Amino acid sequence: MWPVLAAVAAGLGVGFVSAVFPLVNAEAATLAAAAVGTLPVGVGGVCGLAVGQTAGKIVIYELTRAGRESKWLARLTARRPAADPAAVPPSRWSRFKAWVRRWGARGVAAMERGRWPCAGVTLAAAGIGIPPLLVTAVAAGAIRMRRLDFAVVVLVGRLARFLVLAWPVLAARH
Repeated sequence: MWPVLAAVAAGLGVGFVSAVFPLVNAEAATLAAAAVGTLPVGVGGVCGLAVGQTAGKIVIYELTRAGRESKWLARLTARRPAADPAAVPPSRWSRFKAWVRRWGARGVAAMERGRWPCAGVTLAAAGIGIPPLLVTAVAAGAIRMRRLDFAVVVLVGRLARFLVLAWPVLAARH
């Protein structure tokens, strides 16, 4: 029993940190949790990672939701005059950034259409990673998606993603 609780606690911590700091890779932690110990310990660690990731994304969601009216944020995101587009030919990098901006705008527009499209975009972000869940958490907080919907959809998507990633390791090891 104690090893399972320890794996869940470790998963919670690593999941939370990886949700807030994207340099900590949750998928690598999922594979490590699946490879350590018995089957219950591996599943406990994977479930802890999913819950920790959800908690971290809820923090980001809430900070965005609270900071929506922030004067500091308004000043930070204020439009600056663009450079003359004729002066500099577009590079591949600038075309890629424009493409990402267009698709990001489409995702936010889909999220603003209502409850279910917003949940669908969030589920795709949590389950398959497109669009990135960090960006989706910020967008969901900005458009004020319902808290419970956000939490449930992120938990279901992350749990499904991590269990699918861990399944081959769990099946091969146990």
